[in-house]
Amino acid sequence: MILVEKELVFNLSVVPNSKDFAIVSFDRQKNLLKIKAKSKPQKGNANKEIEQKTKELFKAKTRIISGLKSRHKKLLVEKTIEFENLLKNL
Repeated sequence: MILVEKELVFNLSVVPNSKDFAIVSFDRQKNLLKIKAKSKPQKGNANKEIEQKTKELFKAKTRIISGLKSRHKKLLVEKTIEFENLLKNL
């Protein structure tokens, strides 16, 4: 079995302290996800929520790699796939 590591980086524009968590839109040209986070931007709570919800959404390991104290962030999505499964998707 051969494992293939895939990484994606998304630009994020975050609106914290929203009514519910939601991914509002995706701009392909800018590779930008607009996200509303329910948590307040205090003590990293909004960042933790974003990492957890995107982990569930992408079914992959996610982490914020820049912009920890900003509304503009970069999110790294890491996924390991079996090579055989990768070929099935082509």
